[in-house]
Amino acid sequence: MNPRVPSWSRWRSVAVGVVFALTLASCESKDAAPAGTASDGPAATTNGERPDFANTTYRGIDIVEGDITLANGKWEQPDRDGMSGGWVSLSSADMHGDLDDDGRDEWVVLLDAGGGGSGMYTYLTVFGDKDGSWRQIGAPVVLGDRIDIRDQRVEPGRIIIDVVQAGPDDPSCCPGELATLVYTLTDGHLVAQPPVVTGRLDLAGVVKGTWRLLSFDTGDDVPTEVEVTIAYADGRFSGSTGCNSYQAQVTEGGGPGAIEVSPPISTRRACEGVAAAVETRFLKCLAGATEVSFGGPGRFTLSYKQGETYGTMTFQVLAD
Repeated sequence: MNPRVPSWSRWRSVAVGVVFALTLASCESKDAAPAGTASDGPAATTNGERPDFANTTYRGIDIVEGDITLANGKWEQPDRDGMSGGWVSLSSADMHGDLDDDGRDEWVVLLDAGGGGSGMYTYLTVFGDKDGSWRQIGAPVVLGDRIDIRDQRVEPGRIIIDVVQAGPDDPSCCPGELATLVYTLTDGHLVAQPPVVTGRLDLAGVVKGTWRLLSFDTGDDVPTEVEVTIAYADGRFSGSTGCNSYQAQVTEGGGPGAIEVSPPISTRRACEGVAAAVETRFLKCLAGATEVSFGGPGRFTLSYKQGETYGTMTFQVLAD
């Protein structure tokens, strides 16, 4: 279960999540290495020369009890006494770089987790090469509750993550503040630098350039032979349905990322087969779009409503 995917349909709730204090899991042995050293965490499994973070054990995800081991990128705790159990899923494990100036790269892993309530917390943790095995270094840190990641990168000595987070006047469900988070690795601990707020979420800031539709919703990919595109400028969406050109007026609503789209108009070239079906569905989903947000590096999402059905289209930026 990964509530983020339907949104890098996104799970939204107006309830304010409880912020949990971050702690390391207790060591079973009194002779265990001191907290914060690379030998604290269990060894990562490997797939060739690269750690297999989708099937690795993690320590310190404090909204669930004890160590957890992902299987194909997911871990879920069974429901208890009618209460929803906790869950953890792999969000990203693509970043690596030398964070502690030892001449060797560390791997940076992002995990999403929930304790059974409305919150969805993103954790940052690091793995380093310790005596030939990859081990979790120190304790994970929490980036935030129900954040959206805009971009992420590793520079020498630091991890940089651009996010959309809840600002002072935003409910936890609906983040609208753009910020850059920076972390360094010092003496086996991730240390947060002062965050830098860079603006507010708006349509023009999300939809820059031209984008290709990847999916209508989670697991509902667009056929590869049809290329649907979208761009935004001067108060309108425009692009190709994969068969015809289209455009639609769009206005921004009162909340972060909220939009309203007028019925699209398109050229009238006859479409057949898969292209016709994709065009019809895309134009209906676009007309029902209610929210725009980031979907991870190089992606953005359009959430939509059709009758009583909700979904989220995901787009990937096209290279120049």
